[in-house]
Amino acid sequence: MSLRIGSRDGVEVELLPLGATVRSVWVTGSDGVRRDVVLGYADPADYRAGHDYLGATVGRYANRIAAGRLLVDGVEHRLARNDRGQHLHGGPGGFHSRIWEVVAHERHRVRLALESPAGEEGFPGRLRVELDVSVAGASVALEYRAETDAATVVNLTNHSYFNLDGDLPGRDVRDHVLSVPASRYTPVDDVGIPTGPGRDPDVEVAGTPFDLRAGIRLDGVADIDHDLLPDGAGLREVARLISSAGGLALSVRSDQPGLQVYAGSKLDGSTTSRAGHPITAYAGVALEPQLPPDSPSRPGSGGAVLRPGERYRHRMAWRFGPA
Repeated sequence: MSLRIGSRDGVEVELLPLGATVRSVWVTGSDGVRRDVVLGYADPADYRAGHDYLGATVGRYANRIAAGRLLVDGVEHRLARNDRGQHLHGGPGGFHSRIWEVVAHERHRVRLALESPAGEEGFPGRLRVELDVSVAGASVALEYRAETDAATVVNLTNHSYFNLDGDLPGRDVRDHVLSVPASRYTPVDDVGIPTGPGRDPDVEVAGTPFDLRAGIRLDGVADIDHDLLPDGAGLREVARLISSAGGLALSVRSDQPGLQVYAGSKLDGSTTSRAGHPITAYAGVALEPQLPPDSPSRPGSGGAVLRPGERYRHRMAWRFGPA
């Protein structure tokens, strides 16, 4: 089962209830060519297996929690250690693997919902989640909301991989230009856990390969899988991606403090795209607005813990236009 929404400007989105997944986003570039600009699997079974999380909603907690050890109000909870000894993206039974309820489906809007029981993948609290996806003009808007009956942690995002040239053989994103208006980033070790000390493990990007403020071709940071901290607060532009050939640009907006940038270096060709090509390294770049990695272990990181009576909210948007 798939759900389609579209706008008069020709931006069309296909979603799957499995994983609240964005399976395709069709956009027409300034060259007049219509392209699907996100990676999608040919075999629907690959979505359930969670290979690389293509287009999926990841949660209950996106990114990594060190050693799968979660402390909430002094109580320790043990989570799955599903990535090199760390907890990643909610565990193997995370939200990417669940069938979401279709609450509403209109021409330009979809609402999906999910209930995650207390103890699922080790997390405390029963969590009720909603996702609204809507299309207006040249923009796709996503809004996540969540409420809980006990203190827990929440960090939700969409894990789409973008290739603004479309799914073409031999075309990858290393000649795309990416800019991120971030003065700071989070250094991590070889398993993706922050290495900085104490309350503020983040450092200035100046003089590092992660200074993307002026824009850089992705082949200059091809191994990036890091969290950058876009300047400012509230809903703002956190990234801009420009295609090499199609005359297409993507503006990513979010109200979250972090943006995980992953250039797809570990995509290994073991799965096949909807166009019939192996999904190989650098086939797409993931731009994932979220909280920084291992935020529950960082005192004062803010926003990681959700309590009864509170509402989690994450707004993000993709706006397409000429390069």
